[in-house]
Amino acid sequence: MQKRRRPARPGRSTTQVRARLTQGDAVRVEALITLERLEEVGPWWSGLEPVDLPAEQECPRTPPEAPGGAFPVPLMEVIEQRLDPGHLGFWSGSPSRRGVIAGWQRLADGSDWDPLSLLVALDPVPSVNFDLDLPGWTPTIQLSAYIRRIPAPGPLRVRMHTADITNGRMDETVYVWDSKDRLVAQATQLAAIRMPS
Repeated sequence: MQKRRRPARPGRSTTQVRARLTQGDAVRVEALITLERLEEVGPWWSGLEPVDLPAEQECPRTPPEAPGGAFPVPLMEVIEQRLDPGHLGFWSGSPSRRGVIAGWQRLADGSDWDPLSLLVALDPVPSVNFDLDLPGWTPTIQLSAYIRRIPAPGPLRVRMHTADITNGRMDETVYVWDSKDRLVAQATQLAAIRMPS
């Protein structure tokens, strides 16, 4: 695998960079990244309240395998994720069908979150399709992530929801708040999904 980066458009406050991950002659991943200096300050205004969750110790930790032990999920050995028990009906075959999953996240090695690791928090597992009784892999087709500020030390609160599933495509929107109740990151993605026949 080769990585290539080149500035696309430098500016006074932001710079755009295009990055490609290639294997042989094939481009496997391509990203357009807009970079600017991040700060730790809170918002001037926010209309979005942090997700309300039970205490972290009251939320069960996500195991490092898919429901029923179907396959391993190595990411859960890197992230300590504790999901809201009210969103776990799919584990027992009784999903809520609201299209929402939320919970706490920490880095398993005890490190503090930084702007790069926030990208991992923006693509949590399990995907919201499990809450809709549509289990299975949902590969990302397109992901737009926005890192708003440097997160405070401590756990993150993450809320993911879907608004629409059509023609084998599902949208997912994720919001992430830090331990100071500040929105630190958000993402929207389009994913493929297998629909029941």
